[in-house]
Amino acid sequence: MPRLSEAPINKLLRINKIRCDKKMCRRLQSLGFTKDALFTLMKNDNGDVIAILGAQKIAINAVVASKICVREVVDE
Repeated sequence: MPRLSEAPINKLLRINKIRCDKKMCRRLQSLGFTKDALFTLMKNDNGDVIAILGAQKIAINAVVASKICVREVVDE
């Protein structure tokens, strides 16, 4: 399962799991990063990422991005 810091850009992604402490998980949830949330990765700069989630763009540093496990959504 790739981490957000390793995910491809301009692809629809789904969050599988978030591995972080309680405080950080609450912060990510308040931004919309929850299990099964859909988003697109706009930029990946050596781990630091910018994600488009709904109508908002969210910047996440490499440390936090490495704790978010994602998978690419494939049309079935």
